[in-house]
Amino acid sequence: MTPPIYIPFFGKRIYAFHFFGVLGYLVGLLGGVWLAAQLQLAPLVILLLGAGGIFMFFFQAMATKIFTGEETLVYYRHEIGILVFSVLLLQLFGYPVLPYLEINLLGIGAFLAFGRIGCFSVGCCYGIPSAIGVCYNHAHKAAGFPDHLENIPLLPVQLLESAWVATVVVSGACLLLTGAPAGTALGLYTILYGAYRILIEFLRWDGGRPTLFRLSEAQWTTGFLIVFLLISEWNGWIPFHGWHFIVAAALVPMVLILRVVIPKHFASYKVTSPEHFEEIANFVKQYLASSKINTIHDHKTLTPSNINVFKTSKGLNISGGKVKTVNGVLYHLALSYDNKSVDDKLAIGIADFIKKIILSKFEYTLEHPNKEVAHLLFVRTEISPPILTN
Repeated sequence: MTPPIYIPFFGKRIYAFHFFGVLGYLVGLLGGVWLAAQLQLAPLVILLLGAGGIFMFFFQAMATKIFTGEETLVYYRHEIGILVFSVLLLQLFGYPVLPYLEINLLGIGAFLAFGRIGCFSVGCCYGIPSAIGVCYNHAHKAAGFPDHLENIPLLPVQLLESAWVATVVVSGACLLLTGAPAGTALGLYTILYGAYRILIEFLRWDGGRPTLFRLSEAQWTTGFLIVFLLISEWNGWIPFHGWHFIVAAALVPMVLILRVVIPKHFASYKVTSPEHFEEIANFVKQYLASSKINTIHDHKTLTPSNINVFKTSKGLNISGGKVKTVNGVLYHLALSYDNKSVDDKLAIGIADFIKKIILSKFEYTLEHPNKEVAHLLFVRTEISPPILTN
């Protein structure tokens, strides 16, 4: 499955990210106006907040580009900026904050639900490599999708998030329409989307995002928002819901398991982050694409004169050789560090990723005669090497 990067619309082709972004904004704005009318609130205030949201969205985007040199859209930064600006507008014009603020938040959620479909279409915010998933092609590469993941099935986390956010938004709207106290929908969205976002981040594979202690910016932001929500409920600023505290408490051991226990037992985690694996993948593709094949009868006779060596940013040395043996073409990778040993789990983790993303029709074996160097041997019994394009 490969999603279209452009959407046909009245005889024109519109970039999918922009199409779904505008559609999400309109659905959120018109839905908010309708909700306000049903709740005997002023629809014009929702229109005012919608205009303020557009202003803040583009203001933050331009400010980010000025200070960082590139345009980066980060959901939570925009959500917080828009909500803070909305509070200021409501206080300036003397309107009650909570009733309008939570309608505005549900509108932002509708924008996000459609926006993630746009992300899915153009190939951003993508998920981990998966046996069944979505593939992106050359057109997506031109829009910024990583070269080394072209035509690799990736988990469509964008669609999963879109469906979840849409469910939360509809649930919040139903709460408002059934007479729930002001602030109830705001709390629902914060806890349900927040908990989901913390967990779905572990299935994201797009690199280049800030992290701290192996947790992403979105996870840290979500954590602070949930804590602020719980403090607000405890102090009676918004309606109290005990299950919010249960969900928040359950997140703590889940995060520890996913970020501490698993990496402790799967050493490959340290070197298979998106950024680091891109380094490894690019080297492997480069040496596999080389036309030179060494003709030998035993891979153990490889010498420094007929192998390529690459050191990654994390200090992992990778040497590669491609040979034609009596059993067919063999691809040999040697893994080592300058001052420490290579763990078997580390080597197997790297081999699994290489097999999944680059050498899907090959089988590999691990030879680890000493702890200093691990040898990965990928074999397919044919004379011609695979055709790889960069």
